[in-house]
Amino acid sequence: MKLGPYQFLFNPIFVTLLLFQFSLKFGHSCPSRGGLYRRNSRKPLYLKQRVPDVEEFSIKASGKSQGKITRNSSKFNTLVSCYSTDIVFKDEEGTGADRIMSKRLREKLRILAKKVKEKWRGSTRLRVIEAWDEDGTHSAHSLHYEGRAVDITTSDLDKQKYPELGRLAVEAGFDWVFYESQEHIHASVYDYKGQKEPWKGCFTANAKVVLEGGKRIPIKNVKPGQKVQSLDDQGKIAFSEVLLFLDFDPWAQNKSFVIIETEKPFKRLALTKNHLIFYKTTNSSESLAKVKLAGLVKIGEYLMVDHEGILMASRVSTVDTGIRNGMIAPLTTHGNLFVDGVLASCYSEVTNHHLAHMAFSPVRFVKKFAPGLLKKMDISVEQRGLHWFARFLIWLNKLFGIADFASNF
Repeated sequence: MKLGPYQFLFNPIFVTLLLFQFSLKFGHSCPSRGGLYRRNSRKPLYLKQRVPDVEEFSIKASGKSQGKITRNSSKFNTLVSCYSTDIVFKDEEGTGADRIMSKRLREKLRILAKKVKEKWRGSTRLRVIEAWDEDGTHSAHSLHYEGRAVDITTSDLDKQKYPELGRLAVEAGFDWVFYESQEHIHASVYDYKGQKEPWKGCFTANAKVVLEGGKRIPIKNVKPGQKVQSLDDQGKIAFSEVLLFLDFDPWAQNKSFVIIETEKPFKRLALTKNHLIFYKTTNSSESLAKVKLAGLVKIGEYLMVDHEGILMASRVSTVDTGIRNGMIAPLTTHGNLFVDGVLASCYSEVTNHHLAHMAFSPVRFVKKFAPGLLKKMDISVEQRGLHWFARFLIWLNKLFGIADFASNF
């Protein structure tokens, strides 16, 4: 009986390895021996702090307002109700409006509710005092009118817990968190209207990579098995094999990208806002590179770039947004690659690079011990969109909350 590409899941080696994956504490992955990466530490928020520190309507945060949604709007059917025993809803209107929100907001609230329950064991729960609003009590372009914003406290109204609540909201994955007042935390999410896969994080189809041997080609022309310029575990420029494409859609049109330019040397890279990129806050050789979402990169920070075969830090001079074509995301053995001369991760959305790299270790395992099976995983000829293995991991994460679990370590 043929099982298609999913026949790989029934291979005994893979099943054994997958069970081993679940036994790991993902957050305990070690940094590379070269010391390139350092996991970010988060602190409780202080009053009026914003994360990220930009305006709420910025593309680096929750994005522009898409217009008010009323009960008579056709878009009202896209909103959902949130029912959870871990969340207390104030519902001062008595209409159930505080339970109504976008699907993404509900997803993040549920994650946050679990974190609150784990942080303050006992009767303390997450409390929602405002979500979707139909009374017009907010500013004209408030995301509350779209069900994309929420005001929260703890159920015991202990204001001393609010700084920590803000930190937990950031960890839960809200796109913008604001310690707005001593009375509550405000948080909101991006509108992924028209984007079926919010996990998609990619480079443009015509971005250039360097093959082993020095030839530069568009990333859309790279084939699995070829080696592209990357950084090895020792922190040295090397060449890493492309195992498969996490996402491959060179035909995608009019997609939004963050465009980052650096100076001395000049580099320009376009990538989606949720793609991970390596950066430093100074150009000191003693400082270690960290990882952040491309949408959070700031002018004055430094990206890691290749300059005539030498790894160096180049100061960010411009951060902009623009429309480009194509969505390409190769997976390399080392989990990173140089695109248009700038070092970037192969991963997106999950802010822990090591966690993401570990999640794809079955692919590297198969490459090493069962290369024939890896060929069966190669669907690049007919692939359009996310690879089935990436979708499988996303499904596992939604089912078991692996990424959420790992963030607690």
